[in-house]
Amino acid sequence: MVCCVTTSASMLCGGSGVLENHPKRRIALKSIPCGSPIIYPRDRLPPRLFSPSQNEFNIARRQRVSQAVMRHMRDGKRFEQAWDEYVISNHLTASEQALFERLPGPPVAGGVRTNKVWIIEWLPPNEQLTGQLLHDWMKDRRPGWSAYFPCKNKVTVLAAIEQATAYAKKSGMTPVLHIEAHGDKDENGLVGPDDNGRSELLAWHELTNPLQQLNLVTHCNLVVVVAACTGFAGIKAFDHGPLAVAAALVGPLVPLSPRQLLLGAKEFYRRWMDENPNLTDIVASASREASIEAEVVTFEYEPFVIFAYEAMIEPLIISMRPDERRKRIERLRSRLLTETGLSTAEVMHRSMRLPPLPFPADLQKMWDERFMIDLFPENRDRFGVDMAAIIEMIAGQPGDRSQSQGDVT
Repeated sequence: MVCCVTTSASMLCGGSGVLENHPKRRIALKSIPCGSPIIYPRDRLPPRLFSPSQNEFNIARRQRVSQAVMRHMRDGKRFEQAWDEYVISNHLTASEQALFERLPGPPVAGGVRTNKVWIIEWLPPNEQLTGQLLHDWMKDRRPGWSAYFPCKNKVTVLAAIEQATAYAKKSGMTPVLHIEAHGDKDENGLVGPDDNGRSELLAWHELTNPLQQLNLVTHCNLVVVVAACTGFAGIKAFDHGPLAVAAALVGPLVPLSPRQLLLGAKEFYRRWMDENPNLTDIVASASREASIEAEVVTFEYEPFVIFAYEAMIEPLIISMRPDERRKRIERLRSRLLTETGLSTAEVMHRSMRLPPLPFPADLQKMWDERFMIDLFPENRDRFGVDMAAIIEMIAGQPGDRSQSQGDVT
């Protein structure tokens, strides 16, 4: 799951930088609970997962395959069983995957801006306050670059994000939002203290709207770093529309000690101040620094444009399968018979007119609104896709750029 944010030194002061949406990623080496490193046996995987792709965008998908299989192995399953289960539950067949790779995806690179690090710390007072230590470390190296907000409960965490939104709207700030907290053991959100000496859960879905609002006022330039055990589970906050919650998410995939998190975070922001930083290199450096005391530590990152593109396009490809089209027609007939007073003959007639795919204009509107292209046309250079061209390739016939579902009666 991937993306790479490259920034320049000028970007950190409010200038422009580069967001690479399709970086190359290392797939081979990971670790399992016993600590023994393994290498994915390439002869056990379909060649398409490792062969050069006509569209570099698919590199992100290959990394997802690696992680999905690894999650099965962490559950104690043999590789053969894990791979078989993944293939059964995976979205695309080999031919569908080939089609996916040929589609004109999002831009390979685009601009991103940040000019501040907004640190929110939600840790018990008796623990090492790594957020404050990070803030103090930043003050010595770049005074005024970071702002620090200690939080005593989840309400104050949300208030700190809202404060960032208000300040960004007023001042033009475009921050890296850095959250220090514990990760929920079930990966359902963040955990921190409440007002009664206990802990409480801040679910990922509770963060969705606050992050969307902050990303909106920053014109989709928000980068979120979740410094919590398995903080990358925050990808679950990406599931909800209509707006993108961030340009990119960064976080650890595996549980880390406070010292490891702090070492990784310092290295992350040290490299962020490079003359021509690149998030692929930044995350790799942070992982290496944090892994000094562990065999393997993995920080991960995801650009929302990749997440959203896969979530939208893969179901469209699947919907062209004959059995899927039949099921769709049957659902429409059942709905029309239940919810309308139409005759059976009229229902049959209307269901047969059902187009095989949604209208490009409807999909384009949904995509443009998600990445705020309708509000900020310049975002098209970073996130734009041509839904008419995509539908034409999936359906095998020209896509009408103007007609929408509302035009059909």
